[in-house]
Amino acid sequence: MKNIIIVASMLFWTSFVFAKDDSMVISLKTNQTVNFGDPVIVEITAIFGAPILSVNSHEPQDILSGRDVSMEWEIVSEDRIFTYRDILSVDLALEGESKTEYSGKAILLWKFTNVKGELQHELIFDKPNSYSIVLKCKYGNEVAISSKSNIQVLESSKGKKALEILDSAKDWRYLLYGVFSQDDKTTILSKFDRVIDECDGTVIANICSAHLGNELFNDYQKNNSINKSREMMLEGHPVDEQLLIKIKTLCNKGKHLDDGFAIRDDILFNLARLEFIYNNFDETFNLLDEIDKKHPSSKLHKQAQKAKDELLKFKEK
Repeated sequence: MKNIIIVASMLFWTSFVFAKDDSMVISLKTNQTVNFGDPVIVEITAIFGAPILSVNSHEPQDILSGRDVSMEWEIVSEDRIFTYRDILSVDLALEGESKTEYSGKAILLWKFTNVKGELQHELIFDKPNSYSIVLKCKYGNEVAISSKSNIQVLESSKGKKALEILDSAKDWRYLLYGVFSQDDKTTILSKFDRVIDECDGTVIANICSAHLGNELFNDYQKNNSINKSREMMLEGHPVDEQLLIKIKTLCNKGKHLDDGFAIRDDILFNLARLEFIYNNFDETFNLLDEIDKKHPSSKLHKQAQKAKDELLKFKEK
C-alpha cells in the first residue's frame, strides 16, 4: 500500500505531518481572506510513499488528472454545510526530485450542475462570512482527509456588482473554464467589458480582462501576422497601434492573476508576441522563460522552449 499525504494550502502557509507505516496523513492550514465574489484558490500537494509509475514507460507519471485522484470538498459556514464532489478536474503535476510529490491548484467559486439539460450554478461562498474547508482525496484504495482550513469572505460592493452583471451559468463557465457556444459569445464578452469597467481591481475583472484581451488579439492575428506586424512597426508603416495598446493593457491585467488560472499561460504567450512586435526581445524571452519554468513536464514547456530557441536564432540574424 502506498503512503499518501495530501496537503491543501492557501497563502502558501502549510505544515506537513509525514505518514508512518501504511497510514495517511493530511494537513491543511490557512488564514486566507478573500473578497466576496472572488474565487478561493487552493493549492493542493500530494506526497506518495513511492513513485507512481506509468504503465507504459514505467517512469513516474508527470501528471495525475482528476480521473486519477478524485476530490470532495466540504465547505461549512454558520448556517449551512455543502459537500461538493469533483468541483474541478484538478491536474496534479510532478514536482521536485523525490518523484513522489505532485501539486496543483483548485479554484472554488461555483457549483455547476446539469438539470434536465440546463446548466445551473450555485455560489459556494454565498455571502460575506466565515467558512471552513475540508478536502477529501481518493487515489485507488487510498483515502486522505485534510484538516480544517478557515477562510474569511469580506464585504465587497464591486464583487457583488460583478455577480449581478454575470448572471448566467454560461457567463461563469466561459470565465472560469473557457467553455462557450458561439451563439452566446458576443453577449458574454459585452458583460465582461462591463465588469472590467465597473468592477476594476477585483480578481473577476482581471479574468474578464484576460479573456477579452485574448479574444481581441486572436481576431487581430487573423488578418495580421506577428512577423509582418513587427516589420511594419520597425519601418514606420501604419498598424492598428491603438488596438495593440488596448490588448496589451488588458493582457497585463490578466498577467496579475494567480497561476492557478489556466488562461494566464495564454496571456503570457500573447504578451510575448506583443513584445516581439515592439521589438522587445529581452521581455519576450523573459515571458517565455516564465512559462518554461512553470511547466517543466508539460507540452507548454516544449512550446515555450521552441519559441525561445526561435527567438535566439532570430536575434543572431
